[in-house]
Amino acid sequence: MNKNTCIFLCIFTGSVLMLCSCKKTIGLEPLPKNKMTEYKVSNLADTVIYGAIDNIENTITVYVPFYYAMSVIDPEIKLEPGAMLAEEPEPVSVSDTSYKYIVKGSDGSQRIYKLIIVERSSIPLNLLWLAGIHDVTPGGGVNFIGDFASTSTSSLSVDFISRTGGDTLHYDSNGQVKITLFTGNDYPHSYILIGAIPKNADSGYYDVRIRHLGREQVMGSPLHVSYLTPGISTIWSTITIAQGGQFSLLPAGGSLFIDPVSAEANLNNTKYILTIQSSTTRSALVLKVPDNFPVGDHGNVPVTFRFGNWEPFVYNIPLTITPK
Repeated sequence: MNKNTCIFLCIFTGSVLMLCSCKKTIGLEPLPKNKMTEYKVSNLADTVIYGAIDNIENTITVYVPFYYAMSVIDPEIKLEPGAMLAEEPEPVSVSDTSYKYIVKGSDGSQRIYKLIIVERSSIPLNLLWLAGIHDVTPGGGVNFIGDFASTSTSSLSVDFISRTGGDTLHYDSNGQVKITLFTGNDYPHSYILIGAIPKNADSGYYDVRIRHLGREQVMGSPLHVSYLTPGISTIWSTITIAQGGQFSLLPAGGSLFIDPVSAEANLNNTKYILTIQSSTTRSALVLKVPDNFPVGDHGNVPVTFRFGNWEPFVYNIPLTITPK
């Protein structure tokens, strides 16, 4: 063996010995102990529904058949040993799209699951305008007939989307919204949806989108909202008010107080402005009597009303004015 070969072998052997002496075992990172192992809906008689747990996307998906007509789900939850929920599980509305669970692991880790509730129905809505009517005034009834397959409104969503400004309105929250079974001969298996568009709806055309039990339909023709000429509802008794006081009037049937401009009383060829108050709404016109309005029982006082671009009209108001 020559000198150079010997030197090379010595260097190689020394390098191997150094590598072997520096070798270190590196273990895998321990898995977090914060998983949910079972999600079971328990508020159904004689059956259960299991949620699909995804520990990669951190979601729990629960499919609810429409025929159960569930408004809430009440879950039973199992976790891996040592884990716990940040809060006690509570019943969840089937329409809730933001519910989350926080699972805390015994190792101090944390996982957040998003709950996804999907209502399933194999029956399309097959919606029609009830009586073919889709032209209303603000506050008017907007009703549909279709295969809702349930009278539950817990998952119902009715959106009126303005074609002009894109704003979205919903059924009047102060009105009665309900689904009832329709017994007509032409549609023996259908239901009627009853509701009203809000009184603050502007005139114009609205696309209508209805969601129910996981199904959705956009009506083929839009809803047309138009205004009636504002009018004053019949006043059956004398209005007695002090100088500087306020009183309110109601709109005539079907109309609303749209864009009130002025109200001017004419008493003995003298004009008095009845000031429109800020508390006025489309359903109530609030007027203030001027401080200098003459005291007395004046009988029917002609008042000229102006609303928006409509022609002014005169309405007689029975007034009795007392001293301030």
